[in-house]
Amino acid sequence: MESRRIWTAVVAMVAVILVIFAFVVVYGDDESESSSNSLFDYSAVYECAEGKVFAVGFSEGEAIVVLDNDQSFVLGNATSASGTKYADAGNHVVFWTKDYGAYVEENGEMTYQDCVFREAGKVMTEQETTR
Repeated sequence: MESRRIWTAVVAMVAVILVIFAFVVVYGDDESESSSNSLFDYSAVYECAEGKVFAVGFSEGEAIVVLDNDQSFVLGNATSASGTKYADAGNHVVFWTKDYGAYVEENGEMTYQDCVFREAGKVMTEQETTR
């Protein structure tokens, strides 16, 4: 069971990198590159109830959430009374985190709950993703 979780976490991180790379290719602006060319500032993997896993990449007020069912969402920073919250424009998809805990809500239903931070990723640069 432990090897399944590790494998799922690895797959989730690869999915995050691919989604972020695709996001940069589609929405990137070559004229406004930062000096580091970073795709995201920080990434994290969360393990949740029912063996679910998801990964998140954070960059400039956005969170790119990749679920273990291959769905991905680009969410903007949203107002939260406590913790940090990201949501789409209609609050159909919400990612919330505080300390080492997190959850994902889809269309008002908490689909990833009791999630615990498991590992962090380093800052990825465009050069690293194209090697």
